Amino acid sequence: MADLHTNTQIHRRSVKQLILFFFLLVSTLSAFSQQRLSSKNKKALKLYEKGQQKAKERDFDSAILLFSKAIASDPGFYEAYLRKGSLFNAMGQEDSVYENFSKYLTLTKFPAPTVLSKAAMMAFRRGEYQTSKGWLEKSIQISPKITGDKEVTLLKSSLDFAIEERKKEAVLTITPLPKAVNKFALQYLPSITIDNSELFYTKRDEISGNEDIVTSKYVDGEWLEATSISPRINTP
Repeated sequence: MADLHTNTQIHRRSVKQLILFFFLLVSTLSAFSQQRLSSKNKKALKLYEKGQQKAKERDFDSAILLFSKAIASDPGFYEAYLRKGSLFNAMGQEDSVYENFSKYLTLTKFPAPTVLSKAAMMAFRRGEYQTSKGWLEKSIQISPKITGDKEVTLLKSSLDFAIEERKKEAVLTITPLPKAVNKFALQYLPSITIDNSELFYTKRDEISGNEDIVTSKYVDGEWLEATSISPRINTP
């Protein structure tokens, strides 16, 4: 349960943190725009500039398409991956954010700490603990002051815990529940209360096809006969 609790805490993002990340990312992107870009490909650069303009116009779909074309012309153009990732972030498409930020971090020698910490958080949520740890450590190395951030501290301790737990050999013993629970021909989607005292699941009649939610209680060391959760819910 500790792992689940920690993971839940990691998912909590205040509006303040999101706004802070947004402004930090905008600052990073502004800095990139003032520096010489990594690509020397004229076609890629032209597509990138068009993408920048579309992004300013908040035409994100067109901007993403242009950045993708710039990458097709120059696969090493890491600023284009960064811009794509930032736009997907604004659109709330985390899988696409992670894909593009990961590619950016693979290609650049001087990653932005805000992107590193964001990617580390996403990698953790995907169970990619070593990748997450590497990015987090690099983020701290570049910007040591973030070690005081509560979210960074929580992520670091969660990673240490998760990595150590993965080293342990899991021994699982599967024990079928008694016939009082396994009494239906078709039953699925089980859910148990946090104190392990009551089990809820769905059963379906073979002939009529009706589905009902049933419950079984654990009393004095054994599971009782499964019964309907309520006649108000389980109706034809």
